[in-house]
Parts: sequence; C-alpha cells; structure tokens
Amino acid sequence: MTRAAVTIIFDNSNKKTSPETLKLFDKVVISRTVTEGKSKYVLNGRAETADKLKSLFMGMNLNVNNPHFLVM
Repeated sequence: MTRAAVTIIFDNSNKKTSPETLKLFDKVVISRTVTEGKSKYVLNGRAETADKLKSLFMGMNLNVNNPHFLVM
C-alpha cells in the first residue's frame, strides 16, 4: 500500500461550543493523507500542520493520544 486517507466531519452548527477560529463554518472537515510515509493535513480545504490540528482536537477535549484516533 502506498497511500492512505481519513476524513472526519464535525457538525459545527452550535456556535456556543464551536472553537473560536471556526465559528464561521457550519461544518468542519479535517483530512489526513499519507503517501509514501509523508502526511498531509487539511482543515476545511486548507493545508495545516499536525501540531495545529492536534491543538484544535485537544481544545475540543478529544484524546488524540488514543491509539484508535485515526486522524493523528
């Protein structure tokens, strides 16, 4: 296998619980693609770093250190 991808879509319609930087979006789409051992992360169509997405997930109280958390 030379390529793998995962996408997660969050309903972001409740702006009271939305991260401040994402309040403009009704849904949040986060993708990770791994090709030949290199990862590419995308947040709502824009390339992002792994650290930025990890911080975002942790701010939403998601356990990114769980071995079953496929995005990271």
